[in-house]
Amino acid sequence: PETRPVPELFAANGLWGYRTAERVVVPPLYDNGFDFSEGLAAVCLGRTWHYIDPEGRIRLSCPGCEAAKPFRGARIVRDGRRLEIDRTGREFAI
Repeated sequence: PETRPVPELFAANGLWGYRTAERVVVPPLYDNGFDFSEGLAAVCLGRTWHYIDPEGRIRLSCPGCEAAKPFRGARIVRDGRRLEIDRTGREFAI
C-alpha cells in the first residue's frame, strides 16, 4: 500500500492550511486548526468547527461547538458541555 506523507499545519496571512514538502494540500483558509490525528484534523472556519481528511475534504461538521480538540479521542464543547465525538459524528457525554 502507498504511504502518503501526512500534511502539516502552516500559517499564512493569519490563516491556517496544510502542506507536505511537495505541495500545499489545503490552502490557508481556516481561522484555527490542529495537526492530524487518526486521519482527521480539527479546523475552524468562522464559528463552525469541522474535521477534515488529509485531502481537505470535510468529514464531520460540528456547528454550534465552541471548541474542538484533535481527533484522538475527539472532544468538543457544545452549549458549555464537554462531549466526545466518533468518526460518524455521534456525540457522547463524558
